[in-house]
Formats: sequence, C-alpha cells, structure tokens
Amino acid sequence: MGNAIDEVDELQPLKQFRGFEGLCLQLSGHSADLAKEFLKQFGKSEGLERLQLAFRILSILDRAGGDLTQLNASMLMRGLSEKDGSRMNRIMQFLIENRFQKISLEQAAAAANLSKEAFCRFFKLRTRKTFTQYVIQLRITEAQKLLQETEMNISEIAYQVGFENLSYFNRSFKSAVGISPREFRS
Repeated sequence: MGNAIDEVDELQPLKQFRGFEGLCLQLSGHSADLAKEFLKQFGKSEGLERLQLAFRILSILDRAGGDLTQLNASMLMRGLSEKDGSRMNRIMQFLIENRFQKISLEQAAAAANLSKEAFCRFFKLRTRKTFTQYVIQLRITEAQKLLQETEMNISEIAYQVGFENLSYFNRSFKSAVGISPREFRS
C-alpha cells in the first residue's frame, strides 16, 4: 500500500503494523474468535471481497489490546545483525520453497552456509523450535488450509503436504492442533 498509509487518514492505524515485522503474535479471547470467522471466509474469497476481509482482520488486530501477545519479543530485542537477518531470510526462503518435499538437516544447513550443529543452534535461537518442529508446523498449517478449502481425502492431503506416513501425519496434526484432521474438517 506504499505511501497510502501515510497519506490517507483512515489508514493511519496501520502504521503500528510496520513495527510487527519479524514478530510472532498470538491472538486470544474474543479477538481470536472474530479473526477465525473472517479467516474461514478469506480462503474462499477473491478480489475486493478478500481485501475487505484483510482490512477487517487488521481492524481486529488494531483493537485487540490485551488479546494480542508478542511471543518472541525478547528474542528480537537481542536483534539480528544484517548478516544473521540475511541468513535467516535464506533459510526461510529455502524452507518455504521445499516445505512439501523431503528436506534433510544437511540441505537446510547448506542453504544457511553453516555446519549442522551451528545451524541447529542458530535456528532454534531464532525460531524457538527445532528444525523438524518448524517444518512439521509449516506442513500442518498447509494441511489445515487444504482440509477447509478442498474435498481431498485426508491421506491425499497428508502426502501432498510432505508426510510419507498417514499415521505420523494424524499424530502430528493432533499434537499441533489438538484434534484429529477428521474432527478439524467437520
């Protein structure tokens, strides 16, 4: 939206979101319930309708107050050097591009130009998750989207998002979401 945020009075509240880059946020309470309703509609919408929903979600975040918690503020206070930021960007780009394929720790470490041990320390310090936990979370998030937006069966979804074993997918999904994929879909 570029300069519009600075020039349009109605968009002034969006300025606060500039400082959210790199933060992990948790939305809870009534704000989370409202946001979930709009997010359900978001995947099925297009064009201006989707833009309207995005603004509604931003409005919820703007008014969330105590319902919005920064999860990684202390980590960001330590800050990333420009080199570390660039390295983390390369890692995230690699993970997003390959999230549905088999990714080895060696491949991820090579993308970061680090040894496996140094990569594990670097990654965990900045994400608060192990490499494996992070990849599983990416896959589960995509599976949730597919469960809501498609009629694909659960095993097809599991394989499409990179799980080679259906029972492992079901266990991982339930561990991350709290319910089984079948319950999530209904």
